[in-house]
Amino acid sequence: MPSMPTDPTMDGLHSGIWYSLPGACPSETFGAKSDECMKTMSGGHCEVVDGTKNCTYHAEYAGEIRLDDLSGILDKARGIRTYEDWWKTSYEQCLSVVAHGKYAGPCVRNVEYDKKTDKGVGTSFWNSKHDMEEGLRRMDRVRQLFSEKYPHLPSTLEEPACL
Repeated sequence: MPSMPTDPTMDGLHSGIWYSLPGACPSETFGAKSDECMKTMSGGHCEVVDGTKNCTYHAEYAGEIRLDDLSGILDKARGIRTYEDWWKTSYEQCLSVVAHGKYAGPCVRNVEYDKKTDKGVGTSFWNSKHDMEEGLRRMDRVRQLFSEKYPHLPSTLEEPACL
């Protein structure tokens, strides 16, 4: 088993890329943006990016995949339709079955990830959290699930141009 780094930010995995997308009137809170502020600080969103101070990015909703689907915790045949079913209801149902003598137990509460064991209970998706190969496998699963759900969209995009 590979050793885990002491600094979790230095795990060698391909971390996500964070983009700072300037919105309109950043000096004010949402809902308190005056017309004057919106006019003088319109943000960077535009339809055709040209690199000017108020036209630095274009973003549009492309879809989503749910972590419940990605991690494989849902199982309709067993009555696990939600995250709560997975971590709470399945445990409570087990306790009831044990109390009625239909199962000897023990009942185990599901956990997505336990830092001490570097594994999940009831799911293996996050096992070996800091392992490069496992991280790449998880990213492949993200792309696969997105492609299945949105076959008309590309599963990857090129890096945006820096203007």
